[in-house]
Amino acid sequence: MWLSKSIASDKTTAPAVTGVADGSIDARISSYTSEGKGRNALVMPAGMLSLPEKNEKVVTILTEEGAVCLGVKPGYFGGEIEPGEVLLFSSGNASVRLMRDGSIRINCTSLYINDTEVTLDESV
Repeated sequence: MWLSKSIASDKTTAPAVTGVADGSIDARISSYTSEGKGRNALVMPAGMLSLPEKNEKVVTILTEEGAVCLGVKPGYFGGEIEPGEVLLFSSGNASVRLMRDGSIRINCTSLYINDTEVTLDESV
């Protein structure tokens, strides 16, 4: 919220621009936008790290410290979520869905807990 208020109050701030990820490493992303090619810092919630895959659609804004990638528009997940749900997913179709009824749904090919693979009985 403070970011949107700061942007709204600063009339010299450039608008957000969209582009395409060209690669990412070390919490920075190389991307092509209408402003040209750049290597931008990634911004995400504390405690999370996600590097966009090549050709992901990205949104960047210009700040006093340079361009910052705010996130990507997911294009490969076919599911939808309901208001109040949270979905964490990968390009390999693994996902963790926190349902608004309090349940958790996990979709994966293999499950590891403390680096040990867990085998689930089919009846579970």
